[in-house]
Amino acid sequence: MAGLLKMRLLVVLILSLEVISVTAQQKRASIPDTRGREFIFAFPSNYDIPDALFVHIGGLSDGNTKVEVTVPALNFERFINITNTNVSRVDIPVEAVCIGNGFQNTTVLIRSSKDVNVQAMNVKDKSIDGFLAIPSDVLGTEYIVPSYATVGTEKSQFTITAKSDMTTVTITSEQELAFGTTLYTAGQEIIFGLQRGQTIQFQSQTDLSGTRITSDKPIAVLSGSTCAVVPQKTSRCDHMVEMIPPVNTWGKRFSLQPLMDRESGYIFRLYAARNNTVVKVSGATVQLERQGQFMELNQLAEFPLGINADKPILLVQYAKGMQTDGVGDPFMTIIPPIEQYLNGIVTFATFDQSGLTNISSYAAISLTSPSLFTITLNDVTVLAEEPDVTVHGGMFSFGADRTVALTAGSHVFANFMPNGFFSLILYGFGQGVAYGLPTGYNLRKLTCSSKDPQTGAVEEFDCPIEEEPQTRPRAAAQSMRPCMPGTPCWPGQTPWMPGMASNPSQTWIPIPNLPPPEPLPDGQAGGEIPDNLAPPPDLPLYPGQPALPRPLIPLDQQTCFPWSAVMAAAGAPAATVFCLMLILAFAILCSKYRWIPPRMRKG
Repeated sequence: MAGLLKMRLLVVLILSLEVISVTAQQKRASIPDTRGREFIFAFPSNYDIPDALFVHIGGLSDGNTKVEVTVPALNFERFINITNTNVSRVDIPVEAVCIGNGFQNTTVLIRSSKDVNVQAMNVKDKSIDGFLAIPSDVLGTEYIVPSYATVGTEKSQFTITAKSDMTTVTITSEQELAFGTTLYTAGQEIIFGLQRGQTIQFQSQTDLSGTRITSDKPIAVLSGSTCAVVPQKTSRCDHMVEMIPPVNTWGKRFSLQPLMDRESGYIFRLYAARNNTVVKVSGATVQLERQGQFMELNQLAEFPLGINADKPILLVQYAKGMQTDGVGDPFMTIIPPIEQYLNGIVTFATFDQSGLTNISSYAAISLTSPSLFTITLNDVTVLAEEPDVTVHGGMFSFGADRTVALTAGSHVFANFMPNGFFSLILYGFGQGVAYGLPTGYNLRKLTCSSKDPQTGAVEEFDCPIEEEPQTRPRAAAQSMRPCMPGTPCWPGQTPWMPGMASNPSQTWIPIPNLPPPEPLPDGQAGGEIPDNLAPPPDLPLYPGQPALPRPLIPLDQQTCFPWSAVMAAAGAPAATVFCLMLILAFAILCSKYRWIPPRMRKG
């Protein structure tokens, strides 16, 4: 009897721990991140019309994922099916690249039936780079631009794309900024309106790093350079681009890895989100006095760096030009903070050739997990298996960095451990060519604010970790509204011209569907975003993608973790643990004293 009771209690305990494990996964899955179902962005300019524009779209779940890729102004539309965790390439017309200052007819819209990863590439022979697309439901309203110094007639640049109608955007540049025939001085505000799907590009021959962009509704921001030299005053340039995360998602702790096969090291910049930011770089102190101010550092040593700040910062890594060590060329990549490391799965594909130049690709992996050997790349453990270490009755949390060479094609990086988080930077080098981009990260809001109702003063603070994660509903299609007669329009576009600002330092720029005071390149945004996702054809549009070693780990296997790791999983309520201990103690007492309920006793 006692043995049967013990067995039943053991089953209850196992099931309870499994429920806790699954609950932790479900909560973590709801945290905002770079995996999503709608993406809206534009490709910034390369130094010339690119040879190719394309996106790699990676599936993240079992079964088929329907994907629609459109450039409405060009009447371009493609439908594909992605099976399991395969990665598909969709080529986009090169006419979809932005050109010059002004409003653009180049916005790209991607929608899918399930969450996907989207990486985009802008390819010109000897001048390429890529970026990780951020889903439209996690775009923000405040950004600070990272870029780099230019060379010759090349440009530092950024693009802004509106997600919603009647979006007001304010730009405050650290440098003089030309738009049309007007030159705006440093610190002068430029204010303009955008409708859903409209894109505008700003360019300058001075470094636009530190430019602050704010809006009253979420927007997509990409920045970089048509062709930049790294470090400055060197001879060879390369295209650089990244899609920038909102300021309220920036973090304070970072692990920065060296670049494989680069004896000359790399450059990195620290961008301050707020005034008076103090940063510790491997023990050295860096002071950033102003919002948007950056510090550029040259790292020669071939070992990881630990970086900590007292206020949020953006960390950007830059590869050096080929003339520094005979390998690669410049690229820029966002380095996610440790607070935004990802859990679960990312899928991606390497970029293997530019013209006749072969490219070798690498994955820079940073891990923080109670069990490092649970993290896999294409079902192969990334680190050697090591036993868990118990310290004072609890799990010791490991951390590790490692760079691995990648074979050409698609890859799956996964960690379903409840407390396992990772960052993976994808990059590659060829003779005079390079690219680099993150493959995924969380976008949880890390900086919160409160406003004093009497004084109006705004106070910022770290968002409580205990708060419930934001939900991730599928982005809804925008409603259709009429626009001005005779003008091309996006769905929901309506005639709108904000009133003139009372502040003489503010300057309005007309939205594209109203005549500008001066002719601007590329005219007006056009095309349509359809309301509903159209069904894809029966077969993928681009067959022949490399198969993965096996599909996504089945759900029944994802919940089977080592007991020590499950016990270490955060989120197990104290009350639940206390109740389980009482039940277990009761079972032991029953066994020891062979207690029998009165109704079962004889005579």
